[in-house]
Amino acid sequence: MDQGLESLVSELASRFPGCVVKTDEPLNPVTMPTFVDLSWNGHGFAVEYRPPGAPQFRPSGGYGVSALPTEGYGDGPDAIVQTLEDLVGWIKFTGRIRDLIPSRVPDV
Repeated sequence: MDQGLESLVSELASRFPGCVVKTDEPLNPVTMPTFVDLSWNGHGFAVEYRPPGAPQFRPSGGYGVSALPTEGYGDGPDAIVQTLEDLVGWIKFTGRIRDLIPSRVPDV
């Protein structure tokens, strides 16, 4: 795990008390992203991380972030944020909104 990824995981764990953070590292982290899965307050999020110098598929860089579950494999992120502060804010805001909106999928 590179230093930037370790820092991201550590920051997410400290900013979201009680969360569970897991990494899903690819076979080739130089060309493929690592996904950081965050479970917090009953909500799941996936953060796409690419180390500095790795090929970027978006010209502005940043983090791709999605609220889980997503619609399907291969979908793009729900949002692209540029900084760790923006990432934390997006996760907190989305978690609060999801708390207010009843699920469209009934519990079984």
